[in-house]
Amino acid sequence: MKSKTLVIAVREYLAAVKTKGFLVGLILMPLLMGGGVLVQSFTKGLEDPTPRTIAVLDRTPGETLWAALDTAAVKQNSGTQVLSVPKPRYTLKHIETPTDAAGLDKTRLDLSDRVRRGEVTAVVEIGPNALKPRPTTTPGTEPSEDTAEDSVYFSTNRPALLEVRDFVSRTIQTPVLAARLGQSRETIEAVSKSSRDVLASRGLARKTDTGVSFEPRSNEAATLLLPVAMVVVMLMVVLVGASPLTTNIIEEKQLRIAEVLVGSVTPFTLMLGKLLGGVATSLTLGAIYLGGAAVAARQLEVLDMLSVGLVIWFIVFTIVASMMYGALFVVAGAAATNVKEAQALMTPMMLVVVMPMFLIGPLMNEPHGTIGLAGTFFPLTAPLVTMMRLTTPPPISWWQPVAALLSSGLMTVALVWLAGRVFRAGFLLVGRPAKFRELIGWILKG
Repeated sequence: MKSKTLVIAVREYLAAVKTKGFLVGLILMPLLMGGGVLVQSFTKGLEDPTPRTIAVLDRTPGETLWAALDTAAVKQNSGTQVLSVPKPRYTLKHIETPTDAAGLDKTRLDLSDRVRRGEVTAVVEIGPNALKPRPTTTPGTEPSEDTAEDSVYFSTNRPALLEVRDFVSRTIQTPVLAARLGQSRETIEAVSKSSRDVLASRGLARKTDTGVSFEPRSNEAATLLLPVAMVVVMLMVVLVGASPLTTNIIEEKQLRIAEVLVGSVTPFTLMLGKLLGGVATSLTLGAIYLGGAAVAARQLEVLDMLSVGLVIWFIVFTIVASMMYGALFVVAGAAATNVKEAQALMTPMMLVVVMPMFLIGPLMNEPHGTIGLAGTFFPLTAPLVTMMRLTTPPPISWWQPVAALLSSGLMTVALVWLAGRVFRAGFLLVGRPAKFRELIGWILKG
């Protein structure tokens, strides 16, 4: 009894480790599972060399903090590396202080528009009383947190660039504390408490019917979450709609349905038809998810961030991603000979699909950097990476998403053609799985 059990166990083990899925997964899975670490190690030296441009409006007498920031930027730029890792460089733009309230509002709007266009990374506005001790006020008499004259405000549409905010914060912290201590008899604890938030975040300025106001701070969180949410929704649509294509093709092979179908249509037509059916399923799910996302965005009051153009790009790239990644699963189904082998092949295929998720951090920090450009032009990552870049300020050039569409479209056609050749040559093969040499021969010779 024991020997028979052992024989069966050995047979199952050898049958499993000799499959193409096991061998492919053995090679790809460690690489893809460790993709985050590999990306971080390989991209340390690929930071975007474009300097971080900071517009500084110092309204204090003598513009003391502007001088401190300018000196810190020169010092930062003089040492370009730390432990062989390039340091971010900073370009500071001095903004003349307007003489009246109307001029101040106009300057705020102009600077905010420059941030939205990507010409400026962030705006720092220093209130005229920032270097004075904060007066004690009674509840209900405090000024608006967005317009307090004793605060320093930091505004950007790229909150993921934490190093920019940290640079400003650590530069002004010491002179602000020193000035407040020198002009006050408050205890050190009281001064530290009143100056704990020396640098306050504030939304970009916008024009309203009543004048100039500032965007709500919830937009910062939405700016961080929107790229991730869009990519996750796209992945859910692709995986749910396209991944069943592999097992569907295997089942039709085993039930001999494929033989009847191939008698009426070409293998390429058969593979393309199956792919289109999977894409239709994906788009049905996508429509439901997109509607739910719009409702959630409206409840969170960030619906204005989902522009018509962004929604159109999302639909287009969802279609392209469903086609291309669905074609990957079609290839897996055409190459496998049974459900067990197909399931083994699907795991590395899914890891290939989710590979762009390892690039979220670098992409949100540097959407125009080397990693973003490489991911946009590499077909297997183009839909997800480009969608992430489209939802991360500043905007990218129009030709880049078009190039991503073309490369992904060509890859889809190539994969469907490949699946057709493999399916045509191997669908009559029964009793054993195809060897790698046979698969390569089918691809090259048909």
